[in-house]
Amino acid sequence: MASSSSSSNPQEKHEVFLSFRGEDTRKTFTSHLYAAFKRAEIKTYIDYNLERGDEISGTLLRAIEDAKLSVIVFSKNFGTSKWCLEEVKKIIECKKTRGQIVVPVFYDTEPTHVRNQTGSFESAFARHEQNFQGRLNKVQKWRDALREAANLSGWDCSVDRLESEMVEEIAMDVLQKLNRGYVGDLDQQIAKYEKLAKHQIQYFQGTPHATHWKNYEATVQHIRKLQMERHHRLLRIPPNMYSQADDSNSNDDFYNIVYAPQVGLQPNDKSQFWEDLEEVLRGIPREEKNFLGGDLNDHVGIRNGSFDRIHGGFGYGTRNETGEDILNVALYMGKRVLGESKGNRFHTKKSWWWNGEVQEAIKQKKKYFISLHKSPNEENLQNFRMARINAKEAVREARGNIFTD
Repeated sequence: MASSSSSSNPQEKHEVFLSFRGEDTRKTFTSHLYAAFKRAEIKTYIDYNLERGDEISGTLLRAIEDAKLSVIVFSKNFGTSKWCLEEVKKIIECKKTRGQIVVPVFYDTEPTHVRNQTGSFESAFARHEQNFQGRLNKVQKWRDALREAANLSGWDCSVDRLESEMVEEIAMDVLQKLNRGYVGDLDQQIAKYEKLAKHQIQYFQGTPHATHWKNYEATVQHIRKLQMERHHRLLRIPPNMYSQADDSNSNDDFYNIVYAPQVGLQPNDKSQFWEDLEEVLRGIPREEKNFLGGDLNDHVGIRNGSFDRIHGGFGYGTRNETGEDILNVALYMGKRVLGESKGNRFHTKKSWWWNGEVQEAIKQKKKYFISLHKSPNEENLQNFRMARINAKEAVREARGNIFTD
């Protein structure tokens, strides 16, 4: 059998096309690499069911064209398969015509053997030339495609490394080349610490003590740091492009610099950026103050139009789609975070999260505050502290429900 990259579900969108020689790596390296891609949530086009004698289908060729990136796993017997060679030829064609990214991986074979068709590739091409006596131009195209692919920056698996480590590093490299960030590991950590924080606040409510409260606050602070790292990964911000205020700053202010997509970028890449930015903004705790701004040049236009709530009308020229995108994000997040007030300006608290439970919790807090002010004793102090904690939790839960509805 000759395994080739196609998909059991041709309708499923994919990012990566995986080309390999089935008899060499199907049950070993390629299966481990594919598993690493799945763990990193990389949508990969792969199939183990193409039998010897089958021609490469139009579906498979379209799958190569639709991929943003192709990974070619070169192995000892890769050159013996004309289907594999056709794949490489098509991949190199897409690199030239569609800007597809190509990542070669050399497993149990030397890059020079692939590049110069020596070693096992030499004998394989000798047979191809015998079988294609009247079509040597086809064989030459295979040679050219192999040479170009092997000259690209890739991964040499002949180095003394654990295969388990190698496939994980390749997966992270592919993610970076796809301009994506992996946050699955952080999501797991955040979920774990959120459970811990929930138990800690319950424990504190049952046994109020300063130490228990400090433990809870330390956990919440750690969650915030994990969330911030998650935001940086999603927006693909390198460490030298963002800064955090000095640790002495009691407000723990964070300043993020994000390079938005430029005009010449592909539409799907622009769309992905704004989706990631919205996810980051939605994930920032409500109690934190957020400011969204940028050097928009003349993209936002000289008039605010329908964006009067977020655009003061001090633009520079004609608004384009780039300016429209960031204005829409700002308007959307303003509605989500600030809410829509009704009536006059003195009723701004009646927002989407100001429900009956919040109102009652705030009422109780005010009640115990007055009692504490009138009679500053230990009992009133404890009652006020508990009411304040309950009020904060009620507000946090009400605000969070909007994203789980």
